[in-house]
Amino acid sequence: MSKSLSTASAENSNRNGLFERRLFGLGLFSMLARGLGPVCSFASTLILARALGAEAAGYFFVVLTLITALAIIAKLGLGTALQRFVGSAVGRGDQACIVGLYHQSLRLAAGFSLVLGIICFTAAHPISTLLFGDSSQASLLRLMSLLVLPLSLLGIFAAFLKSLARPVWGCFVEAGLTPLLTLLVTLPVILLTSPTIEMLAAVLLLAAFVALVLAQRVLLSYLPRGVTPRGLPLAKLLDSCIPLTGVDLLQNALLWLPLLLLPVLANPGEAGLYNVGHRLAAQLGLILLVFSSITSHRFAAHHQRCENDALADLARASTRLMLLFGLPLAMILVVFGRPILGLFGPEFESAEQSLHILVIGQLFNLLTGPAGYLLAMSGHERLLRTISIATVVFMILLSIGLIPLLGSTGAAIAVTSGMIFQKSLCSIFVMRQLGMPLLLLFTPVRARR
Repeated sequence: MSKSLSTASAENSNRNGLFERRLFGLGLFSMLARGLGPVCSFASTLILARALGAEAAGYFFVVLTLITALAIIAKLGLGTALQRFVGSAVGRGDQACIVGLYHQSLRLAAGFSLVLGIICFTAAHPISTLLFGDSSQASLLRLMSLLVLPLSLLGIFAAFLKSLARPVWGCFVEAGLTPLLTLLVTLPVILLTSPTIEMLAAVLLLAAFVALVLAQRVLLSYLPRGVTPRGLPLAKLLDSCIPLTGVDLLQNALLWLPLLLLPVLANPGEAGLYNVGHRLAAQLGLILLVFSSITSHRFAAHHQRCENDALADLARASTRLMLLFGLPLAMILVVFGRPILGLFGPEFESAEQSLHILVIGQLFNLLTGPAGYLLAMSGHERLLRTISIATVVFMILLSIGLIPLLGSTGAAIAVTSGMIFQKSLCSIFVMRQLGMPLLLLFTPVRARR
């Protein structure tokens, strides 16, 4: 009897070890694919910061942040919803639904992108005045408003690739392709000319549209062919998408709203300092996004089939591996933060304190694992939206109080506090709604069958 129990325990341990090794391998390849994005973004940010200086770089990245927010709204929460619905359709072999969802999401996202892009283009003058106190950046806003369409559709294509069990391609399309193309075009522009902000915006626009064409070709090669499209009822799709639009927008507001508030409550130079520190610390956050691209559709499938043990195993394993990838990078940013910041120019070294604070928030983000994704994939979109609203209100109040006093450091404190607040609430509700531990890292290991 004892020998039999010992053998069964060893077999279960081997199964769990094999499961984690497979997840590690998939996560590593996805990280490498997505890693092109941070590497190229780092290089592009470095080039822009040195070419433009803190103030002009601040203008550029504030406008880019606004355009990114519009692209998130244009996606209508489809990036997350598609991982749920397409993942479920793949699980039941419903090819007609997969193709139908592709056409539905393309029409919805393209339509809203065009509307928001036109609004931003025509309202560039008042928007520039609101953000910067004058209309000096109106031409930059008009040019970058054309980015709304490619950015939103790239998010849709990436979500489809992830849901079709192509996380490596999904990560590359989502975070690697546009930065890589931008860098390839930016380098000769910097070397051959003295670029203006508008020239660099045009480079980004060109790279985004080329990336869009390439991404669609990749996605179409994986979509089922020869089937009649049959999407979901629009009401059902929007019932999930609308709350998730708020979640996506609020989640990004948590990271980027302080950057929009800095030129208003402090000055564009502080926005430039914060942006560099944020972009460095955000590389830790990409680890969570990479693993979510692998696990989110599986969370949805396990929950739909009531496979609670498999759901818990996946949550524990992904949290463990996220920390494994994240801790070495966090130590590098803390120990070598000042010389890394100095690469952008001597004036950026003063962002070291902000960088350290933001790293703390990202480490807490990894420690609490995919709590938010578990809520989204298990049908608790509205609860997640409520948590996100409370978090953004909390963070705005902190930003208003801290930014005028501490500048970029105050923004970093507000963002980190908001991140800890949000992930703590998500973990509490995952424990209540799904019966998992407060920290997913300590989910009991179960036998995988």
